[in-house]
Amino acid sequence: MNNQFESKDEEAAGKQEKVKQKLRWLRSHPEVTWSGAGIYVVSLIVAAGIALASWHFWPEASPPPKQNSASTTGGNAAATNADQAKLQEVQLRYAKAAEYWQKAAALLPEGEKKDRAYYLNEAGYDLDRISRYREALPLYEQSLALYQEINDQAGEGTTLNNIGLIYHARGEYDKALKYLEQSLEIHREIGNRAVEGTTLNNISQIYDARSDYDKALKYLEQSLEISQNIGDRAGEGVTLNNIGQIYKARGEY
Repeated sequence: MNNQFESKDEEAAGKQEKVKQKLRWLRSHPEVTWSGAGIYVVSLIVAAGIALASWHFWPEASPPPKQNSASTTGGNAAATNADQAKLQEVQLRYAKAAEYWQKAAALLPEGEKKDRAYYLNEAGYDLDRISRYREALPLYEQSLALYQEINDQAGEGTTLNNIGLIYHARGEYDKALKYLEQSLEIHREIGNRAVEGTTLNNISQIYDARSDYDKALKYLEQSLEISQNIGDRAGEGVTLNNIGQIYKARGEY
């Protein structure tokens, strides 16, 4: 009987891990439409038997904030709000999640600039998901300033990408390209191949929106090469789909 229970526990743990992997991938690929992805995520969670009201998940890029003896109270309060933000995200309550991220950022001790930058970025990202761009943009800008202050290039590159995507959504393509190209330069410099590929994909979408299909294809082909080289099958699939859409738009069926 014990073996039967252990087998079920292992099966449930395996399903939950698969859901977490899918969520990590979706969060690292902004070019995926979140209106569809949100439904997909919920279906994964329900299929895995995870209770929506109690499931907690820390993204790989966001460990719980580090604390020291002088800042334990503020750090604990910030961590609690960050945990609540993640719970709201799993339930697709992005506006509420953004509120918790901002509370978490405000509660952090003064010296915790990296965690504050991350929390502000997450708040912006959640508002971005529900098209509240006017509110998301200043949060991204605050996050960017902090990342630049502490010389965190990975965080800076990610935030530049997020700002670029807001301008893309608003149809301000010149501004979008400016931020995305800065993001691309940083990720190339630090050797972050996966995010470089995603950023190339995002840049291609600007040229696609402008009907400049030749340039869009140029960036997509670079993105595809990276996905294939690093074994990112999911990213490869997204990029192949986008390439197909370009040929369709050109009437090359």
